[in-house]
Amino acid sequence: ANPSSDNQLARKAYVDSVAQGASWHDSCKAATTANITLSGTQTVDGISLSADDRCLVKNQSSSAENGIYLVKAGAWARAADQNAAGEFDGAAVFVTGGTVNGEHGFVCTTTVSNVGSDAVSWTQW
Repeated sequence: ANPSSDNQLARKAYVDSVAQGASWHDSCKAATTANITLSGTQTVDGISLSADDRCLVKNQSSSAENGIYLVKAGAWARAADQNAAGEFDGAAVFVTGGTVNGEHGFVCTTTVSNVGSDAVSWTQW
């Protein structure tokens, strides 16, 4: 059977079917576990982030804010590979650190036509 909960093994056929059409992006140092303020250096999922670290933001109250960001001392900026509509569809990324999300992969499961307006959802893979 296909996996239905965290930490279950997956059949190769299932993994292959999920991976089709994935658009791989550079890894992120951490990924959010809750809504955050998208400004300033901060700790996300137990990882202290510095300026220009990549962070997967996936838990915003306004899901249109979700995506891959570069951490900045001021306002965070969407990463260059996640700032246009076509860059979200099938986007896949690994997260290298974190208590909850470290060493996990995530895939964007929504189609985005208007960055900053359309809802963006990420699913652990």
